[in-house]
Amino acid sequence: MIYDHDTACRFAQILTMTLCGIYNKPALEKSVMRLWFAALADYEIEEVEHGLKAHVRCVESGQFPPKPADVLRHIQGTSAANASIAWGKVLHAMQRVGSYASVDFGDAAIHCAVRDLGGWPQLCASDRDDLPFVQKRFEAAYKAYLSAGTAGAPSELLGIDASNCVIASAPLPEPIQLGHQRSAPALPNPAHAYIAQAAQFLEMAR
Repeated sequence: MIYDHDTACRFAQILTMTLCGIYNKPALEKSVMRLWFAALADYEIEEVEHGLKAHVRCVESGQFPPKPADVLRHIQGTSAANASIAWGKVLHAMQRVGSYASVDFGDAAIHCAVRDLGGWPQLCASDRDDLPFVQKRFEAAYKAYLSAGTAGAPSELLGIDASNCVIASAPLPEPIQLGHQRSAPALPNPAHAYIAQAAQFLEMAR
């Protein structure tokens, strides 16, 4: 997870609503909330939310409150599907946007995987016959970054126009935004107070 205040609030929200709202557990202590966040920090907030929901629906273990390992098991079990979905987004952008414009998928793992394949223009220039091989390389890299983390990920993928601007020391054009995080829905009190407190603690614990 890329840390910011909104992410901390959303993390505290989904974890609190799962443990307290579904399993009737008391509010987590701050130290425990910090351990949860650290255990799942390598994954995007959407993946954490999916892992919690998958545990709740699991007929084998869903009757028991989840532990971080349970959430990780569900997240990692869907990494192949996530990689396939990510490739679909990239392929769509290759066809609709092309190599000249810079792009921002809002997904650090996509940016890292495309960088490893040579960058956005080179990927867009891939021969049609080579795409199945390119897809395999992309999905393998994407899954690896989901597991190992995305430190140092580029904030955007530079297109040909932006690369020319770098050479000419000219201002870079804005990238085309292809992804964003949804804002968390509002919760009624008293959950707001606890979530805000937990998010504040996570900020202090960085």
